[in-house]
Amino acid sequence: RFAGTGSDGSFTLASSVNLSTFNPGGRSCDDGGDAVAYNVVAFAAADQVQLDRAPGEGCLVAGDEVLLANLQGTASSQANVGAFEFLQVLEVSGNLLRFRSTKQHAYGASEGSDEGVGLGRTEQRVVLQRVPQYEELTVPNGRVLSVDGWDGRRGGVLALRVRSRLIVSGTIDLSGLGYQGAPRTTEVNQTGLAGEGNAGLGARSREPNGGGGGG
Repeated sequence: RFAGTGSDGSFTLASSVNLSTFNPGGRSCDDGGDAVAYNVVAFAAADQVQLDRAPGEGCLVAGDEVLLANLQGTASSQANVGAFEFLQVLEVSGNLLRFRSTKQHAYGASEGSDEGVGLGRTEQRVVLQRVPQYEELTVPNGRVLSVDGWDGRRGGVLALRVRSRLIVSGTIDLSGLGYQGAPRTTEVNQTGLAGEGNAGLGARSREPNGGGGGG
């Protein structure tokens, strides 16, 4: 699907590509594609995180750039939603990953805290996603570059770097891949249910500016 060889090479999409699942020539990762993603379940230190699983062979290696981001909080804990930064991998040992430098932001349930991260709806969904690096990248007409959609834990984010030249005659498209919507309400006098947001699942409410489906 990529015309070109080697990871960090110059590539032209020969067909539409999902970077969450596709690896260009020369790279292999059992967990996903060039932009493989994991959830952070704990911060062991300012330069070390615990992932929800141990990365597969070749998925994350020393020198890789990664995006660390809080993608969703809860109705009562949203202080750090949207915090993000780019870091470089120093080493991976099991499900523990260490950065070359200390992180600069907090990602937990309250300001200045890294507590309360995890996979559940009552926790902060913090993602660590590999950032592909290309010398040149061409998306020809009729081709689409995309990623997996948000599934309540990770997805819906495309981050990559192109050192020299990016040509997009086709489309880089993440339409409909972010927070999920809600089912239509057909009951009489029933407030609509809001879709997801930075506070998690939507709610039924008539309060103005309350994140609900009415008002």
